Amino acid sequence: MKPLSKPFQLDVLRFYITHVVVEYENGEHFVDSTLAYLLDNEIPESYTVNLPNAPNVPVKEVHFRVGTDSVLNVAGVLDGALDPIKGMYWAWNTGYINFKLEGSFDGKALEYHIGGYRAPYTTDRPITVAIHSPENKINVNLLPWLEKAQAAKIDTMMIPGEKAAWLANNFELIFTGD
Repeated sequence: MKPLSKPFQLDVLRFYITHVVVEYENGEHFVDSTLAYLLDNEIPESYTVNLPNAPNVPVKEVHFRVGTDSVLNVAGVLDGALDPIKGMYWAWNTGYINFKLEGSFDGKALEYHIGGYRAPYTTDRPITVAIHSPENKINVNLLPWLEKAQAAKIDTMMIPGEKAAWLANNFELIFTGD
């Protein structure tokens, strides 16, 4: 991991992972039936997504979406990882916060609550991660994404819209395979 060139403090990091599909070296696929996983920096056990029904064979890639799509937003599912008590739901007309990051970078407060499920400003994004080890680990490195946001002079994002969609377009910078 590239060392930070400026001081960074992470206070909150939460994001949804949905539509998990594991692609194996043999060409087969496993489609996970769990609606959503909420990864939360305050709950270390949430960092591990277990797929007990998935075959134990070499993995080529993992496909998933960061965030909740429009179907899930209007489905009325409000329990489990999607329970509003988790602090990731705005309101019926704006839906879920797909990605929440709060902290500071180089002495400036950062607050990103990225969400939105209505076109043209949807903020759930597909991610594909190539897996390079038998541990099937996916690394999360916020630095490339933060640098992109800072270069665009975006320190705060609290509503759906064009800038939130642009920030979501860069989610792919966060994830790499181990």
